[in-house]
Amino acid sequence: MLQNYVLGRCLLPMASSRTERKDIRDEIENMLTAIDEDCGSARAWTYTLHDNG
Repeated sequence: MLQNYVLGRCLLPMASSRTERKDIRDEIENMLTAIDEDCGSARAWTYTLHDNG
């Protein structure tokens, strides 16, 4: 889970638009949930995805 999270977070600064950043965030959440449904949706994983616009 950590590897997928870090990889996704590294892609965020390269996003060229707000829509692309949202798509990347959604994909990170989907990957984490696919790996472990309960833990993937935990606030610990998703907090930093949505706290900085």
